[in-house]
Amino acid sequence: MNPEYEVRTVLDLPIEELGLSERIVKLLHDAEMNVVGDLVRHDADQLSEVWGINDTYLMEIVDRLGDFGARLSPHGIPVTEEQKNGKEEDRTPLEYSLEDLNLSIRTYGCLKRAGLDTVEEILRHSGEQLLEVRNFNQKCLNELVETLGWLGLELPEYGMSVYPE
Repeated sequence: MNPEYEVRTVLDLPIEELGLSERIVKLLHDAEMNVVGDLVRHDADQLSEVWGINDTYLMEIVDRLGDFGARLSPHGIPVTEEQKNGKEEDRTPLEYSLEDLNLSIRTYGCLKRAGLDTVEEILRHSGEQLLEVRNFNQKCLNELVETLGWLGLELPEYGMSVYPE
């Protein structure tokens, strides 16, 4: 089989055929990446910084691409200012919803049950206070702290009570 034909076929594959999680596929579609060729034109930094792909998602993408003999670009293509801003151009990180953070199901569910729907609401509480939320453990806290760090934010040392009185 002609190797050039194989590469062209892989690049034309819809990203759904890579076997990625539904969440990753949705994030990639939101970034207008619909086929493998759209995805491999970018490097890891662009995926994580511009489109909010976290390290776990990035590892899954790299693994699945490797299964098909493809890889991310070592340098990526130039990203326009419009792509960087995307839908978020009029919102600050404090206004991001819980859904925008791409957290694990457990972390998301715990925060949602506690009534914390935006980054601003989350930042009203310390890590210690968040650990009081039912089923919210140290692993959840680490994930949240890392995600907030990507936004240039951190939990306060002291905060308000998680549970309203």
